[in-house]
Amino acid sequence: IVVPDGEFTSELSRLREGDQLLVDRQAFGFLTLDRFVDGRDLWLLATGTGVAPFVSILQDFEVWERFESIKLVYSVRESKELAYRELIAGLAEREYLAEHAHKLQFIPVVTREQVPGCL
Repeated sequence: IVVPDGEFTSELSRLREGDQLLVDRQAFGFLTLDRFVDGRDLWLLATGTGVAPFVSILQDFEVWERFESIKLVYSVRESKELAYRELIAGLAEREYLAEHAHKLQFIPVVTREQVPGCL
C-alpha cells in the first residue's frame, strides 16, 4: 500500500523489476529493539505491511531473552494479506530459538472475512 506522499512507500513504489535495492545489515531507525523498554510482556501490534519491522525484530535473539512473553497481533482485511505467515510459524523451528519459542503468541486478525484460526 503506497502512502500518498509517504517518504518510504513512495520510493518503493517507483522500483521496477531488475532495479537494485540495498539493505543494510544493521537495523536502524525508529522501530528497532532499542526502542522498547525491558519488561515482562512485549506486544507487537501491526496492520498490513506494518508487520515487516516486527518480523525483523523477532529474528533477533535478544528479543527472546529480554521478554517472558511476546504477542504479535497482526490485522489485515483479507486472509490473502497475511504476509510472512509461514516465516512467523517457522520461528519456533529455528534451532537458536528452540528454548524460547513458547514465548511467542501469534494472533492473526482478519476483518472482512471469517477465517479459521483468526479473530
